[in-house]
Amino acid sequence: MTAAIKQAGRRVRHGFRLAERNAIYLAKGEFVAALELLAQANDLAHDSRFYSRSLVEGLAALEESRDFVRARPGGKPLDVARIASGHRTPIAKGQPADGLTSTAALRRYHDFALERLATAAAGDPCGSAALFGLAKVAQTDIDGSLAEHLQGNDRAQVLFRAALVADPGNYRAANELGVILAHDGDLEGARELLSRSAAMRPHPTTLRNLASVQSKLGQGMLAEKSLGQAAQLEMQGAGRGGPAVTWVDPATFAHTKPASDAATPPAGKAPAAAPPVAAGEQPTVTTARGGVADWLPWNPRR
Repeated sequence: MTAAIKQAGRRVRHGFRLAERNAIYLAKGEFVAALELLAQANDLAHDSRFYSRSLVEGLAALEESRDFVRARPGGKPLDVARIASGHRTPIAKGQPADGLTSTAALRRYHDFALERLATAAAGDPCGSAALFGLAKVAQTDIDGSLAEHLQGNDRAQVLFRAALVADPGNYRAANELGVILAHDGDLEGARELLSRSAAMRPHPTTLRNLASVQSKLGQGMLAEKSLGQAAQLEMQGAGRGGPAVTWVDPATFAHTKPASDAATPPAGKAPAAAPPVAAGEQPTVTTARGGVADWLPWNPRR
């Protein structure tokens, strides 16, 4: 099992490096391969096919869920029963033709995918990192249409949630999911996740994200406290020569080539502090995207 985890870790690292070079589909293959290695190792340990089957079913459900957001000519409603009949995913099969809307089917597929993928990762931080990588890929794997962009973020949300179930300590997944919820208007959910991320691993931009949400919730004093903590961490980071992290929103990330580690400022150079938030002004919620090491939970540079 230890050998499989090490090999899976190498595949995950390679996947993030491929993503840095904008080789998104190759990166996706590496993340899936890492999950396959972990699932196979767990199957071997338990003399079963349970984990590998869960992985296949979860990935299939996530991919097949795309069919429920494809536009129909003339705005006609989708035939959910017919679509589901051709799928591998069983949860919507046998439903009456008028018994399930495309929105409800999409939700069921996503719930099914989340449960199966989290199970396949088997509580392993490496599996959680692979799911995190797939979530980042989902935010880039879009065809430019509004429906596909929204669906890409929905798929990413499923994968970030699965990453958190697999490893509750994945603070990057907590931040990214919090950002998505904030953009979707779920401020309470965003506040909870961003607070959780900041508690696990305080980072200036996580705290600024949290301050943004707190400000929108009318929690001005808490927002000021979070901004103060962010400023203090930035000063401490400058003293340690800690690496800066570039953070952008999911839509920008989807159209931007990932930065390389070479973009990190040299040690001893302080990252520029973000301007203070004026009274009544709401800071922009942003999401993390830095070099490959900034994506990994076992970041060797910290």
